[in-house]
Amino acid sequence: MLISDMVVLDLDWQGQKLTIIKETDQLLRRFGQMDMIKLNPKGRVEVFRSVADEIWAPMLGRAAFQLEDQREESPSKGEIVQLEITADDPKAILVPFGVNCTISSAEGATLLRIGTHEEYTHPGDRFQIS
Repeated sequence: MLISDMVVLDLDWQGQKLTIIKETDQLLRRFGQMDMIKLNPKGRVEVFRSVADEIWAPMLGRAAFQLEDQREESPSKGEIVQLEITADDPKAILVPFGVNCTISSAEGATLLRIGTHEEYTHPGDRFQIS
């Protein structure tokens, strides 16, 4: 089961080009900042956005995602989803606001993060890389 409003996008290499978000996905109007996050071996990033969605996609390596829906009015409140994504089988995950997300990598990974604005813009935002 997926968390309500969570989206997993199948990505497809077209020669040497990997499109992360297509116009037809109708997501670009909501995003304005893009970051590359490098996780060292056994590294992790913990993210919670109180107001804004984010999109995450591994560019190098393998990453394990754990998402927990903490939104009071969500039909999937309390649901926990765990999935692993590799750069070799590219996918992107839209993490809705109000969903706690922990990303870890045993071997290390480089991740693309797309958001509407910088972390800590809204009260309750959390962003920690370790």
